[in-house]
Amino acid sequence: MVDNEPCLKSMMDLHDSHGGNIVAVERCAPEEAHKFGIMSLKPTGDGRL
Repeated sequence: MVDNEPCLKSMMDLHDSHGGNIVAVERCAPEEAHKFGIMSLKPTGDGRL
């Protein structure tokens, strides 16, 4: 999800339409990863991550 709309608004809209948990992620350089949480994403059967 990349858009000109603010991230929090997009997340709220997704939650309103789909429910469940919504997590925003951003790529970072490997040498900076110790400052952040790490995620490993796999697509689901319906194409969502």
